[in-house]
Amino acid sequence: MKRMTKLQGFYAVVILALFLLPLFVHNQYVLHLGIMTFLFITIAIGWNILGGYTGQISFGHASFFGIGAYTTAILWLRMGIPPLLTIPLGGLLAAVFGIIWGYPLLRLRGYFFAIATIGVGEATRVLASFWESLTGGSSGLTLPVPKVFSKVPFYYEMLIIAFLVFLLSVWIYNSKFGLGLFAIKDDIDASETLGINTPFYKIMALAVSGFIVGIGGSFYAQYIFYVEPGDVFSFEKSVNLILINIVGGVGTIFGPVFGALIFLVLQEFVLVLFPNLHLLVYGLLLVLIIIYQPNGLAGLIEFVKRKIRKKKHVGGT
Repeated sequence: MKRMTKLQGFYAVVILALFLLPLFVHNQYVLHLGIMTFLFITIAIGWNILGGYTGQISFGHASFFGIGAYTTAILWLRMGIPPLLTIPLGGLLAAVFGIIWGYPLLRLRGYFFAIATIGVGEATRVLASFWESLTGGSSGLTLPVPKVFSKVPFYYEMLIIAFLVFLLSVWIYNSKFGLGLFAIKDDIDASETLGINTPFYKIMALAVSGFIVGIGGSFYAQYIFYVEPGDVFSFEKSVNLILINIVGGVGTIFGPVFGALIFLVLQEFVLVLFPNLHLLVYGLLLVLIIIYQPNGLAGLIEFVKRKIRKKKHVGGT
């Protein structure tokens, strides 16, 4: 109980510090790093609910991100709806899209499902590229930039979204629904034998996952004021979500958080030092983690904590 109280106090201090940061730090680049970190955390959590909790590895989550981004862009640019109000709509459309293609594809298992999601992601990108009347095609859509621009509102907006999404992931992890997802991940046949409605659970996991990534895409559109199919629907974005979770720890609560922090550092500095080799660096990192620390940074931290507790226990006796 005492340990839990200390942890809760630590989390409260971290959250308070993040909320107070813009009051003391006025550097726009630092605020940008914070915004992108919260965005990465959000969409990585979205992928983790399907890929980590349920074990359904998807290489097509950029389709959710792109749908969220274009929902905001189209509703804002052509219908005049305030961008903040379009965020839940972007998530909702992404979730509906996930249910539509998930119903037939979630019958596939393992590598077959993963390969099928690549097809979904690429098909969505190609469709968006050729549907110029709606998406602007390869030219994309440019959104209106306000005369007075500050990153502070975006910082708080993304921080709140990331915090709420994190709480949702914690609730799912500890809920009966989450227990069913992990059971499906461990053994889908045994889950069905135990009476778990596996098709429903997988569809719901995909819908929640798509919703979260969709709201991330919606925010992205209003933050950079430009959307283009080659960016928001890119296969690289789908791969990045997998990389973030593998680095942080697939199927863990804090894995997406740790992975997003490391990925941000890599993205900001590796791209500067090795602009043409960043994908190679990402690939090498991925291989090293899979070989030496398959449970990611979250798994490594748990391992170290167990070692420390074991030493204290031995020392106490």
